[in-house]
Amino acid sequence: TVGGVALLCQPKRGSSLANFMTLIDAVNEASTSNGPLFHVEMIEDFHPKVSKTHRSLESTNTTSTSYNPDWHRPLLLVMTKLRSFDEDVDGELAQKVVKTYITAK
Repeated sequence: TVGGVALLCQPKRGSSLANFMTLIDAVNEASTSNGPLFHVEMIEDFHPKVSKTHRSLESTNTTSTSYNPDWHRPLLLVMTKLRSFDEDVDGELAQKVVKTYITAK
């Protein structure tokens, strides 16, 4: 639904989140005729308790602890749908980005 909001809460996990953002950005930027599909906002400090826990774990982090912010610290990705999805245009753009990414690996 246009105006709908998706809330995704996840850590970076290496390049996983960056790869997803690359896909979303590519579809948004390439959709010149229809305009961007999503408004995207990444929020690191989305809740005081999560931020406090992160700071605490980071300050006590040693090689013997298992806390790794890249794998454990949740980030909040807020995606708001700006227009209807056009399967022909948007689907093709997404496929091109994925193929380019796979080829580059």
